[in-house]
Amino acid sequence: MKKTAFLAIALFAATLVLGACRKSGGKKGSKTPTGPEPSEAAWTYAFNNAVHVGSNVASSEVDNDVKPEDKTPTPFISLMKGATVRPMGETDDYTFEFEYKYSVTVNGEEKQASDYIEDEIYSEAMNVTAVQFKNWPANGSDQATWPKFKVETTAKCNGHEQSKSYTMVLNPTLYEFRKMSLADIYAKHDSLNCLKCLKADSVADSFKADCEDNEFYNIETQGKLVYATEDGNWGILQDGDKFIQIYQISMSPIYEIIKDKLIGQNVWLKASVSPAYGNIQISYVKSILPIKEGDSSHPVTAGSEKNFSASDLSNVEWWNNPIFNAIGSVSGATVVDGKIYEIKNAQGGSATTDTLVSDKSKIKSESARYEFDIQVGSHVMRYATDYHACCGPDSKGDSTEFSAQMNTFLQGITAGASIKVQGTVRWLNTRSVVSGNDYTIRVSGNWTITPFLSSHIA
Repeated sequence: MKKTAFLAIALFAATLVLGACRKSGGKKGSKTPTGPEPSEAAWTYAFNNAVHVGSNVASSEVDNDVKPEDKTPTPFISLMKGATVRPMGETDDYTFEFEYKYSVTVNGEEKQASDYIEDEIYSEAMNVTAVQFKNWPANGSDQATWPKFKVETTAKCNGHEQSKSYTMVLNPTLYEFRKMSLADIYAKHDSLNCLKCLKADSVADSFKADCEDNEFYNIETQGKLVYATEDGNWGILQDGDKFIQIYQISMSPIYEIIKDKLIGQNVWLKASVSPAYGNIQISYVKSILPIKEGDSSHPVTAGSEKNFSASDLSNVEWWNNPIFNAIGSVSGATVVDGKIYEIKNAQGGSATTDTLVSDKSKIKSESARYEFDIQVGSHVMRYATDYHACCGPDSKGDSTEFSAQMNTFLQGITAGASIKVQGTVRWLNTRSVVSGNDYTIRVSGNWTITPFLSSHIA
């Protein structure tokens, strides 16, 4: 998976900060010079990297637009806390520390800055503060009424300081978000054999997201982010006995900054619901934040993993049995024939291919998807691996301890063997009916199960 531009910049900045102790000597907060004044080039570089809008460097020369709901969302700014600079051609390092003050005007009238800050979160790993906004102007509103959020930035080095201001213009909100719990998302439709968030497609026994604009079914929801792959491709949100997959969670730039404050915590987010290869998921994450103490508008119910029965997994009436993305296990599973297939998914109208693995010693779970058939009671279903769960932070091909364990496990699969089956359950449209991903869920399909932790294959 391609890393965001901000991640590369932020990691670079953090590296500079970690190396900051070597040369420049000033006292923190010193009011008198304690060392050489930075060159103009050093001041310029420091200010040019102090403030970002989403993944982009902010400008102090012009107003910066901050958009709440782009497909590549930038509903926040990030502020560096410190950096070490050595301009090209110079021999000295300059260690800068940054301080920030906020002010807001709307149509020329001063407002409370706190009225426009949803959350302010410091990331120790990145050494930056992410500021998420709220109270966006309405779609179609007069541009003169759009809030102008000014950040006065003061850079200090060796007792010297300079200041610059950056103005963020909060752009109008484009979409409405339905406040829905996971239970609401999985509620049965009032009249159709599907979920409330779906509608009938033009093809019989096929359903798609019920979007008025035929693009997004936007929701605001909450739960505990119980898991996320190391590369950020997907995670699992849990609320009580319901679960949902968050797809491409790292495509929201704020996630890369504050993920250590999100994984394992109760979070709330804005995103879009749709099927993918049949499985219900949320994607196009517009924003994701930890739930603050005392926030009664985003209630989360504690839950546990499920113990699946054969009847749970054989019940393919998904509209009556919404076990989508649930984490759990089933006992008494056996391998059907020992045949393993390498799967290559395809988007749009292209076909997904499954190729029989003739040499199991060449299996690489960090680079490819694999499937084999298991039997639970009298029901046959697919056991499916996911290379995003197996690979490391650099995505496909980045081997890990888990991928090594998975490779050994897959290489040892034999017909009739009893195996441990644990992981997350997904719906898969029957490939003979729809061979690619057309963003629908079909009546014809089956539940699959995907392991994502070492304990799932122990």
